[in-house]
This record gives sequence, C-alpha cells and structure tokens, in this order.
Amino acid sequence: ATRHRAGDPRGPGVGVPPRLAKVFCSPLDFRAPENFVFVPLWMLRALRVAPYDVCFLTWVKLNDGVTIELQPHQDAFLRLANPRSVLENELKFYSSATRLSTISLVYDGAQYDFDVTDCVGRDGAERDAYNPERCDGVAIQDADVSLELAAGGPPAPPQ
Repeated sequence: ATRHRAGDPRGPGVGVPPRLAKVFCSPLDFRAPENFVFVPLWMLRALRVAPYDVCFLTWVKLNDGVTIELQPHQDAFLRLANPRSVLENELKFYSSATRLSTISLVYDGAQYDFDVTDCVGRDGAERDAYNPERCDGVAIQDADVSLELAAGGPPAPPQ
C-alpha cells in the first residue's frame, strides 16, 4: 500500500517519499530536553514518524561528500535563471545528504522538492588519498561537493 497526500494532483504514490530505515544529520546544538531530539520535517517524513514517536539514534562518521545527485520534482526549478547557483546557496543549510531521501528548498517564495538519487563520498582519514565510493549518506557541510541534476522529472505514478 502506498500513502497519498490528500489533494496531491500527481496521484497515489507520487510525491510521497519512500520510507527510509535510516537518515543522516548533524546536530545543530544540544539544547533539547533529555530524551528529546528535534529534527527537520523532511526527516520525519522520510522515516514516517510522528512527533513523540520513539526513535533509535546512533553516532556514525559520514564520509565527506564528493558528489550528490538531485532530481527536481518541479520542472519550474530548471527554468530559474541559474538553478545550480540556487542549489549551491540553499544546500548550505544542510549538513548531510541521505541517498533516496526527498529534501525541500524554498527559493523566492516557492518550494522545490528534490530526490537525492545518489551520494558519493570519500573517507577523509587519509589526506592525500582519493577513494570515492557510493554511500547511503555523506557530510556536505564544509565540503567541496559537486552537484549533479538528474534528468527527468518526478517518477511516474504506478500503473
């Protein structure tokens, strides 16, 4: 069964991100009350959890991002004067990227959604080594990340 947002003109199953077993993030601060964590809305949607649900958190070292590939849901984003510049400016508010998640950016009063279709990272343990590999998640904050836009729009509804 697929979930469908009421009023979504794209039909059942379209516009609803896949349920992910795990997502990656970095803490902004540590001021949450004990046994609480505050996470962005995209993360709640990806995990299909509601406020006050119990979640398991663990610390992992993410590879530094080398490349992330994003697939825009709205063709209007590609018609902006400089979509790559918009992405670079708006992604500075993200500390990491999770493959197969859906993220949203707000630019000039419009919301644009993107599927993170691929993440390539490298282990930063060896300073001079270049060892890129496909990852479930990568750190993109303070990293020189190459952005790629995937061809095509959002996935078609199931037949």
